[in-house]
Amino acid sequence: MKRSIVTLFLLLAATSATFAQEATLKSLLVSIEKYDIKPLDFAKDDITKFSYLLMTCYNGVAEACIDMPPGTVRDIQREDDNTPKRAVMNKIETWCKLLTANDTAILYLAGHGEKDANGKLYLAMINYNPHRKNFDTAAIPMEWIRDRFGEAKGKHKLLLIDTCFSGTAKNIGFERVTGAESGAVFADLKDLVVIASSRENEESWLWRDERHSLFTYWLIEAFKGHADLNDDQIVTCDEIVSYLQDKVPWAAKHALDGKIQNPVVFNAEKGKDFQLRLNAASLELLIANMAEQIDLKMRLNKYPRLAIPEFTSGESGRFDPKYGTLPRWATDQLRDAIAEVSMKNRSDYRVLSKNATLQLMQSRNLTPDDLGTGKTKDVEIEGIKVPLLIDGRMTVYEDGRTKLSSVLLDADEEVGKVGGFAMLNPREIAMMEGSAVLERVTEPAPGTEAEAEAGYVIMPAVGAVPVEQHQAVNEVLEKRKKTSVIVNPDSPYKVRFEVRPMNRPNAAYVVRPVTIDGSDCYLPISKGEEFQIRIKCETTHEVFVRVLVDGLNTLSQREKVAEKSFVVVPLDPKNREYVVMPRASLDDARPWVINDPKATNKPADGFYAIQGFYDANGKNSTLRRFQVVDADESAAVRKNYTDQLGLITIGFFKPEPPTRAPRDVGIKDGEVEEIPDLGTYKGDMVPGKMLEWFNIRYLTPEALEKLP
Repeated sequence: MKRSIVTLFLLLAATSATFAQEATLKSLLVSIEKYDIKPLDFAKDDITKFSYLLMTCYNGVAEACIDMPPGTVRDIQREDDNTPKRAVMNKIETWCKLLTANDTAILYLAGHGEKDANGKLYLAMINYNPHRKNFDTAAIPMEWIRDRFGEAKGKHKLLLIDTCFSGTAKNIGFERVTGAESGAVFADLKDLVVIASSRENEESWLWRDERHSLFTYWLIEAFKGHADLNDDQIVTCDEIVSYLQDKVPWAAKHALDGKIQNPVVFNAEKGKDFQLRLNAASLELLIANMAEQIDLKMRLNKYPRLAIPEFTSGESGRFDPKYGTLPRWATDQLRDAIAEVSMKNRSDYRVLSKNATLQLMQSRNLTPDDLGTGKTKDVEIEGIKVPLLIDGRMTVYEDGRTKLSSVLLDADEEVGKVGGFAMLNPREIAMMEGSAVLERVTEPAPGTEAEAEAGYVIMPAVGAVPVEQHQAVNEVLEKRKKTSVIVNPDSPYKVRFEVRPMNRPNAAYVVRPVTIDGSDCYLPISKGEEFQIRIKCETTHEVFVRVLVDGLNTLSQREKVAEKSFVVVPLDPKNREYVVMPRASLDDARPWVINDPKATNKPADGFYAIQGFYDANGKNSTLRRFQVVDADESAAVRKNYTDQLGLITIGFFKPEPPTRAPRDVGIKDGEVEEIPDLGTYKGDMVPGKMLEWFNIRYLTPEALEKLP
C-alpha cells in the first residue's frame, strides 16, 4: 500500500458561520514528518495546533498539508515514486492561485532541508533518501516554492520556515540546511516577509519536553497573543519577530542545555503594515495560557517561590468596587492553575497561598503601588525568600471584554510579561454587580454532514468565543442596567427572605421585604437576627441553583487545591475532602437541585429553604445557620474573604448533559446542628446555561437609610 500526502481542511463547528464570508487571512501549513529514514518528531503537533490558532484566534482559513492522515499506518513509499512530491506541489500551486489581492497569506514550511552538489536547496519529501540523493522524485526545489508564492496575489504575505530539525536523535546524512539558508532563497522577493527558524551555521532544535520544535513552539505562543506587546489586541509582524528573537534563544539556552538558535528575518520592512486582529478568548483559556507561560519561566529560571497578589482593577489601577469579586476570582484561578500545571510538570517551585501572600504584603506594608519598586527586594515569609512576584491588572470594557496584564517581577526588576484579552461569559459578569434574566442562547451549529462527506475534520474551538456568547453578553450588560428582576412577577424564579431572632429555634421565620433602587437590591437586616433564603422554581423540570453568601458556597464541596505550609498544593481528585463554606463563584460552586423528580423532601408550598451553610458529604449532614453579627466576627472575615462581604448571590442554571454598599455587618455560621441527610443529586445532568441571577446586598436598616 502506498503512502500519500493528504490535505486536511481543519474547520471549527463553533465558528462555521464565519467561513461563509470571504476570509482575509488564508494560510497553508506544509509539514513533512514521517520520513522513511529519519522521521521528525512532533511536526504533526506543530502544524495541528498552529492551524487551530489561526482559525480560532483570527477567523482565518487554515489548510494543513501533512504526510499522513491521522490514525493510519501505510507502507513505506518507494524512492522512485514521485506521488508525495506531486501532491505537495499541486497543493501549494492551487493554494497560491486562489489567493486574492485583499488576502493576508501565511505559508508555513516544516521539514528536512537538503541541498545538492551545486548548493541548490530543496524541501525533502517523506521518501527522500539522503544517501541516494533522489532529488528528482522526492524533493521540491525551494526556488519553485519561491516562484509560486512570489507570483501569488496578496495584500500581505508571510513565509515561515522551520527547516533542518537537526535536534533529532541521530544524523544519517542530511545536509542540515538551516532556516536562514532556506529563507535566503526568498530574500529577493520584496513583497513578502520571511521568518526562518535559525541563522546560518545554527541548527533548528526539537524541544522534547514540550513536544514541539523549539521555533514553532514559540511561534504558536506568539500567535496566541503573547506577542501583542503593547496590549492593543493587534499582533503585528514586528511584534512576532521581536517575540521570537527574544524567546527562542532564551529557551535554547535554558531548556536545551546551552544550545544556540536565533530566528532570522528577511525583508522586515515589508511587514510594517502587517497586522492581525486577535479574537478575545474565554477567560478560562486565557488564564490557562498565562499559567503555562509563568510555569515555564519558573522552571527554566529555577525560581523556588512565587507570590500572586490580588489583581488590581479599574481606571484607578487599585480596586474598583464595580468589579466585585471578579479580580479576586481571576487571581485565585491563576494561582490554582499554576499550582496544577507545576504538579503536572513535576516542577520544584512552590506557589504561595492567598493567605500567605496577604501576610507577606501586610508584613512589609506593601500596596499595589509598591510592586516593582525597591520595597519588593528580598521579600520573604517565615524566613523563606520569595524571588518572584506577579503584579496583575484587570480591565473590563463596556462590551464585555476583559484584559489581564501580569508583570513578573524578580525583586524590583521586570523579567517577563503575560496576559491578553478575554470575553467574559454571563456567569463571570454576574460576579460584578446587578441582576438579570438571560434569554435562551442558540447553540453553535455542529459540523454538517456535507462537511463530513467532503472530508472536513470538525475540531472544537480552542480560542475564539462563539458569536452567540457575544450576543448573550450584550443582553446581560443591557439588562444589568434595568430594575432588579428579583421583583419581576413574571419570572418563574422566586426568591424571598425570612428572618427570626438568633438562637430561637422555636421562633417562626417572618418574611422580610427587600428594597429596590434601580438595578440594586438591598435586604435590611439587623445584628442578632437569623435568616433563611426561600427559593421556588415554577418549572416542570429540575433547575440547578448556586447560592453564595459573602462569597462562600452554602453547600460543602471538594476543593482542587489546599493551602499547606504557606503554599498551594494541588489535591489528588481521588482524595479530595469536602470543605464547608468554601470560597466559590457562579462558575464552580456546587449547586442545589430544585424540583428534582427523585427527591422525597419537596416543600408543600414549593419554596425550598436554605437556612445556612451545609456540610452535605454523603455521610452525616450538618447545618450552620445564617446569623447576623458584626462584620469582624463573620465567617468570611475569618477566612480572609472580605471582598464579597455583605453580598448574597443566587444563580439559576438550566440542566444539561455531561458592591458599593456599606459593610457594617456580616454573616456568622451558627453552632453545628446535626440534621437529616440532605441526600445528593443522583441524576446525570449538570448546570448548563445560566437562566437568571440575583445579587442582593444585605445591611442594617440604619446603613440603608444613609445610602445616597
